[in-house]
Amino acid sequence: MGAAVLSVVAIGLLCARSQRDAEFYQLHGVRLQRDLGFKHGSPYVRVGGSTREVMTIDEVVPDGPFARAGIQPADIVLDPKSIDSLYRALEGARGATLQITVVPGGDGPPLEERQARTLTLEVPTAG
Repeated sequence: MGAAVLSVVAIGLLCARSQRDAEFYQLHGVRLQRDLGFKHGSPYVRVGGSTREVMTIDEVVPDGPFARAGIQPADIVLDPKSIDSLYRALEGARGATLQITVVPGGDGPPLEERQARTLTLEVPTAG
């Protein structure tokens, strides 16, 4: 019975976090995309011998902050590690800089074998 109760509590905590993440994205996501000139994606790509879901930067507005940092369309974001953590880090870095680590996107070798680039993104204050 103890394990079942812990499982229910864990599921409840995950659901509450998912709700908070969705609310954060609704409050800040569209504005961050507009202010920084990007859109993210989460496609499945073949990496090494398997297929996995990755976080990508799908669109980059020319001369926007993401483009000026050197982020290319289809780059796979390694750090921050999740869409939620990316948006929270971006919002938290308003008026400052943020380091983002990316690798070239698309099918190919394992991510750890791709040429990683750590880029400095200048995050403008809220627009």
